[in-house]
Amino acid sequence: MSSSSSSSSGSSSSRRLWKYKQDVFLSFQGNGPTGTRLNFTDVLYHALTGKGLSVYIDDKKLEQGMPILEGLFTAIRQSRFCVVVFSRDYASSKWCLDELALIVECVELSRKSDDPRDWVDLLPVFHEVEPSDVRHVRGSFAESFSKHEEALKNDPDRVRRWKAAMEATAHFSGWPTRGRRWTELTEEIARYVMNRLSGSFLSISHEFVGLNSRVREVIALLGIGRDDNDHAVFVGIWGMSGIGKTTLAEAIYEEIRHSFEAAAYLRDIQATPPRKGLLWLQEKLLAELLREEKISLGNVSRGRHEIARRLQSRKVLVVLDNIDSTDQLYALVGHPGWFHPESRVIITTRDGHLLKAHDISIIYKVELLIGVQAQQLFCRKAFNSDFPKEGYEELTKSFVNIAGGLPLALKHFGSWMKGRSIAEWESALSSLAKISPEDIHGKLSVSFDGLSDAQKRVFLLVAFFFRGKDEGRVKDVLYRCNLDPIINIQGTPAVNGIVADIPVDRDEPLNPKAFSTMERLELLQIKNARFYDRLRYLSNQLRFLKWRGFPFEILPTTFEANNLVELNMSRSHLTELWRGRKEFRSLKIIKLSHSQHLMRTPDFSGAPNLERLILEGCVGLRDVDRSIGLLQKLDFLDLRGCRSLMALPDSICSLGSLRILHLSGCSRLVSLPTQLHHLGSLEELNLAGTAIKELPTSIGSLKKLKVLSFHGCAGSGGGNLSLWLCFPWFFMCPGTSSSSRGLLLPPMSGLTSLTTLLLSDCYLVDGEIPDDLDLLGSLEIVSLEGNLLTRVPAAVTRMTKLKYLSVSRCENLHSVPTLPSVEWMFADDCPSLELIPNQFAGATELSFLNCPLLAGNYASNDLMTALLKQHLSTPPIHEDAMFCVWLPGTEIPEWFGARSTGNTVKAALPERAARDRWKGFAWCCIFELVKQEASGTHIYNDGVSDFTHIININMRTDKGATRNGGWPVHSERNIRTEHSLLAYASPDLYWSSEHLDEADEMTFLFEAMGEGLVIRSCGVHLVLENE
Repeated sequence: MSSSSSSSSGSSSSRRLWKYKQDVFLSFQGNGPTGTRLNFTDVLYHALTGKGLSVYIDDKKLEQGMPILEGLFTAIRQSRFCVVVFSRDYASSKWCLDELALIVECVELSRKSDDPRDWVDLLPVFHEVEPSDVRHVRGSFAESFSKHEEALKNDPDRVRRWKAAMEATAHFSGWPTRGRRWTELTEEIARYVMNRLSGSFLSISHEFVGLNSRVREVIALLGIGRDDNDHAVFVGIWGMSGIGKTTLAEAIYEEIRHSFEAAAYLRDIQATPPRKGLLWLQEKLLAELLREEKISLGNVSRGRHEIARRLQSRKVLVVLDNIDSTDQLYALVGHPGWFHPESRVIITTRDGHLLKAHDISIIYKVELLIGVQAQQLFCRKAFNSDFPKEGYEELTKSFVNIAGGLPLALKHFGSWMKGRSIAEWESALSSLAKISPEDIHGKLSVSFDGLSDAQKRVFLLVAFFFRGKDEGRVKDVLYRCNLDPIINIQGTPAVNGIVADIPVDRDEPLNPKAFSTMERLELLQIKNARFYDRLRYLSNQLRFLKWRGFPFEILPTTFEANNLVELNMSRSHLTELWRGRKEFRSLKIIKLSHSQHLMRTPDFSGAPNLERLILEGCVGLRDVDRSIGLLQKLDFLDLRGCRSLMALPDSICSLGSLRILHLSGCSRLVSLPTQLHHLGSLEELNLAGTAIKELPTSIGSLKKLKVLSFHGCAGSGGGNLSLWLCFPWFFMCPGTSSSSRGLLLPPMSGLTSLTTLLLSDCYLVDGEIPDDLDLLGSLEIVSLEGNLLTRVPAAVTRMTKLKYLSVSRCENLHSVPTLPSVEWMFADDCPSLELIPNQFAGATELSFLNCPLLAGNYASNDLMTALLKQHLSTPPIHEDAMFCVWLPGTEIPEWFGARSTGNTVKAALPERAARDRWKGFAWCCIFELVKQEASGTHIYNDGVSDFTHIININMRTDKGATRNGGWPVHSERNIRTEHSLLAYASPDLYWSSEHLDEADEMTFLFEAMGEGLVIRSCGVHLVLENE
């Protein structure tokens, strides 16, 4: 950065920390017998990245003689620290020396800035060499330079530049590796970098008055460093909008994140676009914490399970910013039992009740600034000083009083009045004095009287109507208002919009005639309003209309808003939306979900740009107008639960852009149009709970289809919880057909993109599943639950990418074949099941609950042992893979080193000399479930809310450290005979090496969670290599 940058304003300077693209640039000599790439540098790299630091490591070194990549200088300049590993042959590499010269050049250039936050720091590491040999170019370094001087006689300046760079390292202290354990040394270097970065962040906090003290107060509540907690600590940060919750959370995060194995900060969760939703947030959270580029969870319920499973053994920091619903909390952090006891979760919200509803007892309320602090913040914005300018003292006091201690208002007023004359200050105060002190929005609006009308309108549109909304939707509405959301995204005076959330207990009805005078009304948002007369007029200038519980049967006949972008009238009393053709050419979203009186859809010919049509729960809907086929931009059509709908118009096959079609719960829908192959963009088709018995052959031509559900078609059933975990939407609407004939499936070989096929409760018998299913090379998830099969179809056994298979509740099923690729296999509640293989390579979970004939054909101990042996001999599919198997059984295997009746057992850890051979824990318990509720309701809810029962294991070392693991019981039925659970996991999944190094013994408590679940006996075995 040039020296001129140092003269920029304080607010600009405060953001310089984030200009770096990575924390560390790593320079090393990787080739030859003394190269460090595969030894010390590898350990250092993992120590740095293990603390959440971003590291640039160049694995693609050019051969000697090749020019240095032009981007190398940029990569170094965009790093906060450059760690140089000087090894014996470092100077033998021209590449390394060129790299070092560039590093020194960047370091010196950065020092021209007066702000230390702009500096690039050089951190040398002396690996098996003397620091003085590097700085004075002696020993092996001198030998290398002699060779370079000889080889580069025609380029002596290059060699001199290298030598100057070597000598420049004398100005920087570093770390010698001789006599040090690599793991300890690299941890020390990583901590040094972390502490320096944390200090850089805190150094900018001068802009935020009172921030440091608030940071310390919240950190004290978090109890960082305490290891006596049984569960993770959750802390809520609560306060009104604009009070600084997000700024506080960001400061805390930057201060403490390097004290954890991994950290994740999800910003402004309320603003997550609906098209992404909870699943996207779960995948983002896990990807950040596990440092994986992409994670696919399938659905929210499975995401909850995976978060709980994969984070219990990791000490993590999670910050959820701007939470506004309990659904978000349940999906992302559940409850403290999901996490390692030393993990910490911080939640910011405007809704204090939301925190209490989630049983979060540690709540930090962010208070308004008062007195000197309020004046300081205002003055820093208005005068670049902590004190008012001479002559402005009383004016400053007046503005501070009007702002009422709200940081957003103080910063806003200060910035707006900066550089203005006393007369302008007095004029602004005069305007503010006319506004009610309680109306903070009014106070803020006056400062923008100098803006253009367009800028003013945009600010209030966003502030009142679109906070937390999808950015694309907001821009659509703004453009229809003839506003540029990029240029004008500021300002805030009056606007032609209404927001009215009427209390449900209000008895007095409103007068609808009031709308007749609002000819310029552009945005309308109403909830729970009652009127004593019918609605005759709405402004045709409307761009956004959201009216929950709309109390009228139809929109006014004169309403034809050509600029309307979104029409949202969920839970309305509409019987039809409009009659005849209406011009709504800008309309992109119609949402009428749960409008139970709606009988037909309107003529869509005047709304050609519609993209989303949501009619979920419209139980009276009987007719979809054929004009729907004209909607060539329609992407999402939701007709779930429209149980009066008996047919779809053929024109629906003309929807070339349609990606998602939800028809689940349309229990009277008996057929589909025949020309489905024209739906060339369709990716998801949900027919669960329909009365469809036979499908058109054209369905096999949907090349882009990824998810296809027939659950409950031509049959009935509730679905297995193991699948409910993965696909909760799949079980929303049970089938209603009473026919004994199964669903007739057409050939499906054309579904080349299909990943998920759900065929549960379809009364399918052997031979009715197409033989060409194995040709679907992308298929990963198959459910055949609740069918009449006696064997797993041959096509399923040939699927090479199949990961999940459930045949639970197939009461005629006799055998399960070898399935080499399956990771999750569920065959619960199969009373006729007699034969299963003793090998499932790469499996994560196998469940055979309530399969009584297996107990007579197999010794459960032998079968469990065989399955575990195979698991241990197979490379894990996932780095943190666990393994568990559920079987009928009454005894703990004899080879278990520690066994006990009841639910508690102790085990000595391996001798320290043998700990390098320790591969993992094997747990086993015998249990019985005798009081399962017939309704199948969720008796136990730990935030996952997907299971009635869970077997939890609490592990405690003799030094007091604790960890938890858990396995949900999948069967929906009583388990009246004893069953066994065998589980295995690596110690690294739950424990850090420091905890294991100091422990000699561990106690294991098996907890039965859920009514009627009883642990009869338990055992644990510490598995060693070659055992």
